[in-house]
Amino acid sequence: MRHFLRAPTLVFGLLAALALGACSGGGARKPLVCPSVIVLADAATATVPLAGSEAAKARIANTSVTCERSDEGLVAAVTIVFKAKRLKTGAPADLTMPFFVTATEADKRVLSKAVLPVTFAWEPDAVEAQVSIDVNDIAVPIAEGKKSWEYEIVIGYQLSAAQLEYNRSQQAP
Repeated sequence: MRHFLRAPTLVFGLLAALALGACSGGGARKPLVCPSVIVLADAATATVPLAGSEAAKARIANTSVTCERSDEGLVAAVTIVFKAKRLKTGAPADLTMPFFVTATEADKRVLSKAVLPVTFAWEPDAVEAQVSIDVNDIAVPIAEGKKSWEYEIVIGYQLSAAQLEYNRSQQAP
């Protein structure tokens, strides 16, 4: 019977030692929490003309973020999935649209902004197109006394005033 009592005691002792060892710190770095990625509601979609009377509606479908420490704070990399749908099928078509990636503090102060292109390519008779883009090296300087989760990476289409007004008119009050 003693044999069976020693095994759980030994396992419990090892688990406790591991748990305490993990908590001791010893100068170990805390896990890094990446800034949140926010898709700006007013700039999450864009309706644009294509050839002739055809139009397309593009949207930012998904995002993911990774980050690592840097001397000034952190450097983030964001993967953005864009989707576009044209209203009717037809000949092959391409559409290039600008989008932005902005690093901000929690008070929305802009730290950096990049405007980049995304190009959709429709095959003949295709209605939908999808593109995945990696945006690397987004510098997020962390101010003294601030935490990485107090920052955001804001993404959206770089819209004209008319496109922005249209998007806002389509949103529910």
